[in-house]
Amino acid sequence: MRCPYPKRWKCTQTTPHQPQTLGEHLKKRRLELHLLQTEVARRIGVHVESIKNWERGVSEPTTRTLPKLIDFLGHNPLPEPDKPPSQIAHARQRLGLTQEDMAQALGIHPDIVGRWERGDSSPPDAILRALQGLLANSLPIQRSR
Repeated sequence: MRCPYPKRWKCTQTTPHQPQTLGEHLKKRRLELHLLQTEVARRIGVHVESIKNWERGVSEPTTRTLPKLIDFLGHNPLPEPDKPPSQIAHARQRLGLTQEDMAQALGIHPDIVGRWERGDSSPPDAILRALQGLLANSLPIQRSR
């Protein structure tokens, strides 16, 4: 009978019961699927050292890596923001866009995106509609009050 675990599987690895960080969510999912870090790295398209560092909490995934990581996890473990500035940043990151990428898609300067995400200013209605269209796959963005 074939063993369900990969060769060189360390039986001493424990699954976080209440994962808090992206790295802990990643480790829990990887162990549930009985995958080695190298296999996860190949699936996500990153170096195995990135997986190791994320799981140990040494570093966080880049914005451009988040969509693939969330797809691997099968859910988005990041908390859903309740305020428009945070919603903009959360949706942008979920799509793997940097502030520069979003600014280019909207035809604006990247500093403006940063101001929106900090809550220093709000997008005008025309840009807000374009922004909602760009981020339609993520979450609705509400007008600041």
